[in-house]
Amino acid sequence: MGVKILMIHIDECLYERVNCDGSCDNELKIDELPVTVLTNTTSFVGVNARVFPFCGCVAPKPEIRSCNPNPCLNNGTCEVLTGGYQCHCPANNPHFFGPNCERLAASYNGQGWSWHSGLPACSNSHLSLVFNTQMEEGTLLYTGPSPNNFVENVSDFMAIELQNGKLKMFVNFGSETKILALEHKVQ
Repeated sequence: MGVKILMIHIDECLYERVNCDGSCDNELKIDELPVTVLTNTTSFVGVNARVFPFCGCVAPKPEIRSCNPNPCLNNGTCEVLTGGYQCHCPANNPHFFGPNCERLAASYNGQGWSWHSGLPACSNSHLSLVFNTQMEEGTLLYTGPSPNNFVENVSDFMAIELQNGKLKMFVNFGSETKILALEHKVQ
């Protein structure tokens, strides 16, 4: 037919303070009734799906208290306890640990990277990181727009880098980039 269909990602919270003064989250609403689109020669039937801004913080997910379904990741085994559960992580891989055997450690040979979902920003958050490197230069952490997903007028980001063995942190929440730097080399 020669028809090109593009899916457009709609983010009603992309620009700060446009739809909400505080925290913003996207809410997808799908109508239960089908929608008919008529053209001169044919018709299409589909669903009507719209994204709306939700002002405020999304409620936290309810706490899992059972082994059904298995909450343990990375081949961890679940043990039922009174009022909850406990995960037993695989003993043959020390990189899998934590309450649900989630991967909390990663190693790279200088060429690797990993991509993780963003951090929730609805309340006070604490981030603790430990890096062990033999290099004096490199980006350790970056969160923000990616080069292949650049959106005009969105500039919020955070980056942690090593420059000549000294730790630097770059933070921009939309106005200007602030730089926090250590004066001495890290060990």
